Amino acid sequence: MRRARVLPLLLLPLRYYQTVVGMPRFQQLEPQSSTRIVVEARCFFALLDAWRVLWDHLNLGLQESDLAPYLVQGQSVASRGELKLRALSYFASGQEEDTVGPVLALLDVEARRKLENLLEEHPKMPPHRQDFLRTQTEEVLPRARAALQNASDALRSGSAARWATLPSWTANVQVLQAALKQIETPEMAEMGASQGRGQEEDVGHWLTEVTGGKNHLKFYRNLQVGASKKKEVPQGVKAELDGAIVAEGEGDELPQLQAIVECKWGLSMYGDLQKMESGEAQFQVGRSGKSLKLQLPKGLEVKYFMGHLPDGEGEGDSLDRLLRPSALRQEKGRLLSSTFSPGCAARASMELVEAPKDFQGPWAVLVELPEDEVARAQARVDAFLQDVLQRMERGTLSIYVRVLAHPCNLGYHNLSNLILSRFAGQQLKNLAELARAVSRCEEEQLVFHFQRPHGDGGELVVLDRHEAHDAEAEILAQHLIGAPCMVRCDGQGEPRPLDEVPEVPVGQVREDAGNRSEGQW
Repeated sequence: MRRARVLPLLLLPLRYYQTVVGMPRFQQLEPQSSTRIVVEARCFFALLDAWRVLWDHLNLGLQESDLAPYLVQGQSVASRGELKLRALSYFASGQEEDTVGPVLALLDVEARRKLENLLEEHPKMPPHRQDFLRTQTEEVLPRARAALQNASDALRSGSAARWATLPSWTANVQVLQAALKQIETPEMAEMGASQGRGQEEDVGHWLTEVTGGKNHLKFYRNLQVGASKKKEVPQGVKAELDGAIVAEGEGDELPQLQAIVECKWGLSMYGDLQKMESGEAQFQVGRSGKSLKLQLPKGLEVKYFMGHLPDGEGEGDSLDRLLRPSALRQEKGRLLSSTFSPGCAARASMELVEAPKDFQGPWAVLVELPEDEVARAQARVDAFLQDVLQRMERGTLSIYVRVLAHPCNLGYHNLSNLILSRFAGQQLKNLAELARAVSRCEEEQLVFHFQRPHGDGGELVVLDRHEAHDAEAEILAQHLIGAPCMVRCDGQGEPRPLDEVPEVPVGQVREDAGNRSEGQW
């Protein structure tokens, strides 16, 4: 396996597959004092977040069983999130046509289609059974409509009608459509899952290479905590671990767990750090179900491998830049839920405003959060940041990030697990060809076409060639990289800077290169 570096010239935080670039390298963040992460009282929320909180605030969660003819049957034509959003808009406006109407129409069509298919598959079905199924099909739409109407009547009844607490903008059809666009599609969910799987694979390959044969260490992927004699799950341990670094025991000694490995493509570190007490635990390793009995030491280290550093505030690789999005998102969500808690009077109002530039869609919801709740949230964030700094300083927490981020590649920091298909319209076989193609490019833009390893579709990445070239020296110095590109011309020997590697004519390889597959470096 070659050790070529990812091209800093491209300044891309992208993992090319092993047949193109090789093992990714992760940079460890150093402990450093960090600026305060401030929880603001005036907060903007996405439409979808506000809508979800309103559903629980109106105690509609307790009525979901009564709404089953709509919520359950409707999942054949729409996601549960869309069904709830449309129902809430219907409760606010009382108008069916532009809220729940489209779903009800599709629900009726789908029920009739299923009946036709069933009758075609079973032509000898007894007539009385056919009549029963037809009656059931005819009742699908009336039952769903009746369930919605009953829930609406319940909201509007009584002297303190819950319906009156709904903000007026929830009845606006245009706002409803904007909120619907924020619902995660199955394709988006699969893309996120693909990124997570790819991150785990990258970390697993790298750690296996780093720990292999060193200090009797071994890396295990995907461990599930099983039952032990003393307790089902050790205190503070999650039911599933992305991986673990284990030191082999000598003689009759049990293997000792040295570190937990957590892979995060997103930024969900806040609230996810785990503490473990000394003891003995039983683990199941991966899908094989292999049992691994380990000793849990005190002060166990947790290694976090982050897919990328987020864009935004904070200098360089500072902790506040890494942790701010995760901490603020979770605390804001907690504050919103407590301000509009289920069955209680709202402690603030929701104002529809023009969305800030970093929000999806034209609108956002502005909430003035209660000061006492904000103060408690600030205390939690301060304690969290201090705990992270202390744990990093004493060596029980380490954080690794693999992104060579820079303003010139802003917007592409989240891309990963992609396979390079073409550069500037040309298909390339290996890293050396890619490096030469980039160095020779005289176009104003560097254009990369990628394909996804899971599913269909691809990504187009376009960088300004002059900006990328001007930033090269800064990136090399920041990440202690000696040369813009290190390659092997024929898969043999140590990698060398590109300008020192002679170009091999197409189709010519060294005789001693063996049976290497094309593009293997």
